[in-house]
Amino acid sequence: MMIVRIISLALVFNTIASLRSAANDRPYAIHENKDCSSLYQYRDSDTFKQNKYNYRAKIEQLIDLTKTECYRNDRNIQKLINTFLSYYYSFINEDDSAKYYNELHLARTGGAESEPDVAIELKDIISSAYEADQQFFDSLVRETPIIMLNEAHHLSIHRDIARMFLCYLRSNGFKYFAVEGLWPAVGAKFNPVPGYRDGYYLQSRAYVNLILEAQKLGYQIIRYEDTTQGDFINREKRQAENIYRQTFERDPDAKVFVYCGYDHIKSDSGRVLHTAWFLKKLTGYTPLSFRQTRYYDHYFKEANPIGFDRVKNYYNNEKPFFVQVAGSNKSDFDVVIPNTSFKLFPGFNFSNHRMYTGSDVDNLLVFREHEYEQLGFNAIPVLNVRTAELEPNETSTLEKGAYTLIRLDSSYRVVDKRKIGY
Repeated sequence: MMIVRIISLALVFNTIASLRSAANDRPYAIHENKDCSSLYQYRDSDTFKQNKYNYRAKIEQLIDLTKTECYRNDRNIQKLINTFLSYYYSFINEDDSAKYYNELHLARTGGAESEPDVAIELKDIISSAYEADQQFFDSLVRETPIIMLNEAHHLSIHRDIARMFLCYLRSNGFKYFAVEGLWPAVGAKFNPVPGYRDGYYLQSRAYVNLILEAQKLGYQIIRYEDTTQGDFINREKRQAENIYRQTFERDPDAKVFVYCGYDHIKSDSGRVLHTAWFLKKLTGYTPLSFRQTRYYDHYFKEANPIGFDRVKNYYNNEKPFFVQVAGSNKSDFDVVIPNTSFKLFPGFNFSNHRMYTGSDVDNLLVFREHEYEQLGFNAIPVLNVRTAELEPNETSTLEKGAYTLIRLDSSYRVVDKRKIGY
């Protein structure tokens, strides 16, 4: 399953739909016939060039495709479309919808749910939990100079957890931040405002915030991604070598925080050897691993409500915390995310009513002011919502700063723009 998920990144780079739509030209209409091969000829990068920030337009086009005969009858098409729907929803921080389409992607058919995990018994959980605070992170540095945290690529909340790690580890001498999914693999400086040009997942605002946080804290960011197609076992080795050459080979006293997807954090010598195993072989240090892909609300609570509630209620914590599971060979710690309503990086509340007044406003985009001034609609929005999804009498929370608010009509034409925040 890990290989299938990793392959999706290569597919992102090279294969799936551009879904280009002009006003009267919707090329995906031709896919109503039984020959679905034309879907594979489109490239997602072309979609980005046309729609730029407009993930909602992409989502609408993809959802239209789910109604076609090709989608209903071709499992490969189902997997591709569902994968991209999960990504695009995560880019606009709608993790519930991202989770839904990711589960369809993992299912054997387009509409079946994945098999739920077996409920975890309390006796299998070590009776100790660890608060995500400075004291806990201070204790980690005595164990190893390599800490690895994984993510599910379709959940933006995981990037906020990684951002929290950055803050706590920096005060303990960690200065290298190795990040999966950036291109090119080695070297190269970031654009002044990180975005799609630096990596596919940087269409996610949470990923942009992660990179900006690392830059602000003075980390040296390591690009280690290897996207050589058709060679995924050696990919693990090459990624470990890319990290090693840019850190320990040059700086024997390096402390490295590695952020990756899914099973790359596994350092055991199983049937498939992962990045962590090769890092251990290269450096002599066993990475300390944290897994986010087990206990989180969007997957685990629904797939295994008994197990999730036992963990959550046993420790009675509404914020992220860490547990250890007896006999686990996948990670040293599991990150428990009880819900996604908390804010790790709180800011200020802004009245929804002030955001949209007038019946012609259908969509709202909020950009960091300086990013919008530099890149316009090539910048990655902080907020991307429909007015129908906001309660006028409530507020939206933004981190402190200056923003540009763009209001759009139902055809995504700009109605007006204004500055908000402080």
